Amino acid sequence: MHGTTISGEHHTKDRPGTAGQELPGSPAAPPTAAMMTLMLICDDRPDVGRSLAQHVQQPAFVSSPTAVVGVADGYALLEALESTPEAAVLIAVHAGSTAGNQAHTMLLTRHPTAAPIIVGSAADIQLLAAAYIRGAAGLLLWEPNDTVAAAIGGASELA
Repeated sequence: MHGTTISGEHHTKDRPGTAGQELPGSPAAPPTAAMMTLMLICDDRPDVGRSLAQHVQQPAFVSSPTAVVGVADGYALLEALESTPEAAVLIAVHAGSTAGNQAHTMLLTRHPTAAPIIVGSAADIQLLAAAYIRGAAGLLLWEPNDTVAAAIGGASELA
């Protein structure tokens, strides 16, 4: 895991049938800029997760001091949320892995009113749209920088 201090704002939307509803065992309300102290990024690709963390450190992305922590899977995501239920959650969904979709499913099963932001490449728009429809506060189209993309491509060629 890694952590970095940044600034932050998080926007959410109500899901059909959940407006104003708080379920037992669920995080209270989705985080607002005033209360968010932690942003969790769930991505099974360490280099891409670090690159995304650097991206969200930009002042245009968030507006109040916020720590960013990367986790690799749904189990680590749920564990991190137990200690900081008000954390904003970004879940990376991409072709070639089911880790993001599994983390998303685990999150919504444990916390039905959770409002994650689904993150991914335009190349995976169908996967991103399906995850968004299942339940998300937002969708962030994001392309890893060329260095990270080259590292991923090189690693897959070696496999």
